[in-house]
Amino acid sequence: MKEVVEHFESLSVIWLRKDGYFDGLEGQDSYTLNTGEQSISLTSTPCNFGGYRFWFLCPACGKRVAILYKDGDYRCRDCHNLTYLTRQFHRYRLEGAYSFAKALRKISKILDGIGRKGPSKVERLQLQKLLDKCGAPHKFLT
Repeated sequence: MKEVVEHFESLSVIWLRKDGYFDGLEGQDSYTLNTGEQSISLTSTPCNFGGYRFWFLCPACGKRVAILYKDGDYRCRDCHNLTYLTRQFHRYRLEGAYSFAKALRKISKILDGIGRKGPSKVERLQLQKLLDKCGAPHKFLT
């Protein structure tokens, strides 16, 4: 199983831009960022409606990326063989949680609509079916 990006220190051009690192640098072809341990090259590309978008050039492969991850040296996600945490979950594993949450929402909706007399026969059957699906006891319905 691959390591996930969330476990690594990262450096993002978005954060640098928000911090004003690129103010006054627009229009230049290349830049260098010195982290103290490593020099990282940056480049920019023009946007369609004006302005520039900044990118890191991965020190290992030269790929243009927005985020670099540190595992010894800063490199792109591909060079470190990293993946995103959300990619570790398979759909079939999530479907159970999704159907459980959906059933709970339906139960809540039915319970909100029940008056003082208690659930009708139809509502009782719907609740039994949903509670069975969730694996919850439903003794209060009898």
